[in-house]
Amino acid sequence: MVAFHVKRESDFGPVTVNTVIPYTLVVLNIGDVYDTDTDAFTAPANGIYYFYFVHYHKPGFTVLYLRINDANYQEIASDDQMYLSTGTCSAAVQLQQGDTVSTHLYGNDEGNIHCQAGGGECQFGGFLVYEII
Repeated sequence: MVAFHVKRESDFGPVTVNTVIPYTLVVLNIGDVYDTDTDAFTAPANGIYYFYFVHYHKPGFTVLYLRINDANYQEIASDDQMYLSTGTCSAAVQLQQGDTVSTHLYGNDEGNIHCQAGGGECQFGGFLVYEII
């Protein structure tokens, strides 16, 4: 079995360059697939994986990316200048053993994410759906 779920417990950003989002609370890490040093998931086997991430954004232009092997795969974008907003992203992807998946905050010196103790607003997780042998 392969599964992980992590949360961030404090605000993050703005940043001036695209930056991996560091999560501070590991809720689940079956198979030791999430590395807290790199803030990335590493596929332990070839297969179909499902990933999700949820973030609460402060006002301002905010873009978050789900990245696979340092390439943007999906994004959440918000340009709400007055209110907090929520973004959610999910994807089923085919990965090869050793591929990495992470979330990044776009570096525009404006966007940021809002997270509180307990980390309910900022989460990232995934699991192996089907191993390809």
